[in-house]
Amino acid sequence: MENWNGNYRYQFDAQVTQQDLVEYYLPSFKSCVQANVGAFMCSYNALNGVPTCADPWLLQSVLRDHWNWTAEQQCVTSDCDAVQNIFMPHDYTTTREETVAAALNAGTDIDCGTYYPHHLPAAYAQGLFNVSTLDRALVRQYSSLVRTGYFDGPNAAYRNLTFAAVNTPHAQQLARTIAAEGIVLLKNDGLLPLKQKNLTLALIGDWAAATSQMQSGYTGRAPYLHSPVYAAEQLGFKVNYAQGPGGQGDPTTDSWNNVWPAAKSADVIIYIGGTDNTTEAEGMDRVSINWTGMQLDMIGELATYGKPMAVVQMGGGQLDSSPIANNPNISSLLWAGVPGQDGGSAIFDIITGAVPPAGRLPTTQYPSNYIAQVPMTNMSLRPGENNPGRTYKWYNGTAVFVSFRCPHIIFLDTN
Repeated sequence: MENWNGNYRYQFDAQVTQQDLVEYYLPSFKSCVQANVGAFMCSYNALNGVPTCADPWLLQSVLRDHWNWTAEQQCVTSDCDAVQNIFMPHDYTTTREETVAAALNAGTDIDCGTYYPHHLPAAYAQGLFNVSTLDRALVRQYSSLVRTGYFDGPNAAYRNLTFAAVNTPHAQQLARTIAAEGIVLLKNDGLLPLKQKNLTLALIGDWAAATSQMQSGYTGRAPYLHSPVYAAEQLGFKVNYAQGPGGQGDPTTDSWNNVWPAAKSADVIIYIGGTDNTTEAEGMDRVSINWTGMQLDMIGELATYGKPMAVVQMGGGQLDSSPIANNPNISSLLWAGVPGQDGGSAIFDIITGAVPPAGRLPTTQYPSNYIAQVPMTNMSLRPGENNPGRTYKWYNGTAVFVSFRCPHIIFLDTN
């Protein structure tokens, strides 16, 4: 949660019961410990009144003592400026020296920010932490660097890795395989898989020719970006492409008139849209879980053309797809998420039956009025007053589609 009714992530205090923590929120992180990850990252928010980067119960008692995450090279780093947030805007400490001491003593070994170098010397002079605590943090950080060959000189293996070392044929195939295996078939009345290749496809929507959209945020340089249009053409389909609406706008304006002839002259209509980083990203929450009205309007009108039609839902967050799933003129609905560099090929692997649609939804799709029933700042999982419950385990309404499992990661990020 980045910003919900003025509750910014930098000062949000998540109130969570011990039962909900133990039964739901913490197991996702425990699984990372069991996988022997090298680092965790404490977050901006507070948990039950304590900023996570200053929380010895979370970082020491649970993470290290209870879960036995104790290798000397395993360290905790702050999210960038999360140590500073302990002081402001959380107001958890009264001085900057108390702030850095609280974080270091709690088990935050690395500060992604300026507070440790600026204020640790004065905090030590005031006797707010022992030198052994600082040594502990340094050992964890430098042990990690030693293991990765940071001090092995110019000929160290890690220093000589190039793009070719990660852009291997195996890695390329893996990217496509992962994308295809994550696609979920939500509805199909027999349209899919498309076995005929001598078809004209109308590929419509702002994701139909997507390239960098398929990478979302925090990505490296991709060796290629294969869109759905590219993938369809590679398979021999004749493609009528029209972008259509993705953001705000009126789908009846002249600027989208190319959509209608593209659909009318096609054998099959495939609409590919949903959300992307222009509507949902770090620092930018959506306040609706509806498809945008202009997309639903266009999808609904395309469905009246009497053509076989499929919709592919894209984006990292969930949407209420009931208007699409309940439309008898729409044969198929796929959820494809954010599929990466070969996402278009993966989508058509599913559409043509080259790969079976075996994916499972990572999040439950709630009806659109869900956001009016419970504030997103309410972390309670179980139904109660002004709360219909959360996730497939406790939601007491009728979900649009139910996830296979639905983890919420709000307190720590693995690194």
